[in-house]
Amino acid sequence: MTNNTESGLLVWGPEDYVIPPQGEAVLFVVTNFLETPNQKLGHCAESRKVLNGHCRGDDDCEEGEMVAAGNGIMSGRCLRKDDNLTSTCEIYGWCPIERHFKPK
Repeated sequence: MTNNTESGLLVWGPEDYVIPPQGEAVLFVVTNFLETPNQKLGHCAESRKVLNGHCRGDDDCEEGEMVAAGNGIMSGRCLRKDDNLTSTCEIYGWCPIERHFKPK
């Protein structure tokens, strides 16, 4: 995450900060990609598949903390569902979160 006056709050993904670099004198050919239409930086619910993003109340979603193995930074709000099994923290990140499917 970076936050400065020029670009504001940005969330970086692993593709942006691969350390160490992929290598020297290496050719990388993209053979597949995942697309999430209309994705933009904003606030949305964390994926229910991310266990550390589950919550029962706002206290479970510490504002400014990253969700371990998740998709963004917690806003401090728990987006509650009736059953509490699918309640997740609201995050700031790339929304809607990436869809997980096996491309053909």
